[in-house]
Amino acid sequence: MTGTEPTGAEPDRGPIAAATASLLEWLAATAEVEVRTTAPRAPGADAADGLSLWPLALLPERELRNATQREPLRFRVRHLLTGDVDALDRVLAAAVAAGSPSILLDPPSDQAWLALGAAPRPALLIDMPARVTRPTPAVPLVRSPLRVDTAPPVAVRGRVEAPGGIVMAGARVEVVSTGAWTYTDRTGRFAFAAVPEESPVRLAVQGRGRRLVAEITPDRDLTDLVIQLNFEEA
Repeated sequence: MTGTEPTGAEPDRGPIAAATASLLEWLAATAEVEVRTTAPRAPGADAADGLSLWPLALLPERELRNATQREPLRFRVRHLLTGDVDALDRVLAAAVAAGSPSILLDPPSDQAWLALGAAPRPALLIDMPARVTRPTPAVPLVRSPLRVDTAPPVAVRGRVEAPGGIVMAGARVEVVSTGAWTYTDRTGRFAFAAVPEESPVRLAVQGRGRRLVAEITPDRDLTDLVIQLNFEEA
């Protein structure tokens, strides 16, 4: 842990405030001038011997994955540092020599200066790491052997007829519970080798622009079904 990383020593201090306080502490020892937590002042109002530090934005960090616990929410607090140029030089040199905190030399946009009510001037953007701990929910222990209850699949076969006993070739037949489907052959027959045993077995038939659903009760022979077009429309 570096001197510019928030320690979270104060339990009532949030991650943004902790990151700013840690940066203030480092700046006070580095800049050799007074550092104020305030937005850049209007032209002519900045003290010649001081610096102004202002939290400017929150930027996301890449999420980490952990199979055993939830990783903290990691982000960066970007600060705008303005004021005495000699003090800015000392801050920049110290950060480069130490490798932290992260200094960016990209200037704020004209819109940002306008929103702050300040004239453009030399400034540093400083990113500070921050994080919010995510609690890991307690998972109860399994104290009994794993038991899996399964029902053997059943074969389903039959044919589809139009009114008058006319066979329907090329009709699409689907097992609603699994999404498995097939087409009837030239004699109107269809077959599924393995369908979950359930009550009732629901088959959807699509043909001639209509989609109908048949519910097959357990008392029916699932290997010799006759589905006619006069069943209830779904």
